[in-house]
Amino acid sequence: MKTSLLSITGIAVITLCASACSNNEITDVDSVIGTGKSVVFTADEMTRATDMHFETGDQVGIYASTSERGEILPSGNYASNVKYVFNNNRFIPSADGIPLYNGDIWAINYYAVYPYRDNQSVSFTFTVGEDQSTHANYTKNDLMLGYNASTTADVIVPLNFRHMLCQVVIDASDAELTGNAYSLVFLSDVDKVTANIAKLTAVRTEQGTKPLDIIMCNDGLDRYKAVMPPQRLVNKSVAAYVRINGKTHLARLEKDVNLHSGKSVEFKLLPVEDSSEYVLRQQN
Repeated sequence: MKTSLLSITGIAVITLCASACSNNEITDVDSVIGTGKSVVFTADEMTRATDMHFETGDQVGIYASTSERGEILPSGNYASNVKYVFNNNRFIPSADGIPLYNGDIWAINYYAVYPYRDNQSVSFTFTVGEDQSTHANYTKNDLMLGYNASTTADVIVPLNFRHMLCQVVIDASDAELTGNAYSLVFLSDVDKVTANIAKLTAVRTEQGTKPLDIIMCNDGLDRYKAVMPPQRLVNKSVAAYVRINGKTHLARLEKDVNLHSGKSVEFKLLPVEDSSEYVLRQQN
């Protein structure tokens, strides 16, 4: 799997948490395609927010609306939050999928949200967790919204996803930490966004938000990563903690940095001469 986040205009790349399928879930793609039972969805090759590809077991909620684009009704939609699971390069229904329509063909708007949640609302608050130290925790803290226009007669519908959060990567290979037990914690000023599936938007939430000390995921080769809401980081402020052999050291920004939705910002972690502190130097 590739592990870099791409800047994009219409879609983004995301690594999502794999979830096991229950015994009654459909896992054979051929049993769905061509039978007229359900719509099946695909994703463009680069549609993951924290890495490059979807993984087997990733779950999304799918909405299907015959209303104008950008509108999902509180009730009475063609489908609302139907669980689909990624398998064999397609999203197939977990149980009862979205049915193909055998009557008049309708124009229809399909929307998707990752991660899947029961009782999902069209407009909702998404809160980012502090513990992203494992791959599973890291990926489940991400947020994707997807869309495509189609018809009720289409068997396979491609979905274009947008990444709603920002990825931060820290390269610690030049921090002179070899031989030490260490971890990195990134400081986010906000912990949540307000998202709307129909509008394909997510904006940082100011009211009720709180700072986060995000334990970053070790991506191998002294690289650490985390996802967080869009925000502005101020020059010289403490942006991360470097915890070495049980002791905490400060890492400050070398300059102001803007974190934008759907983009990755990479820093080089460097030691400060004659100091116990570190500096974070932006690389892109």
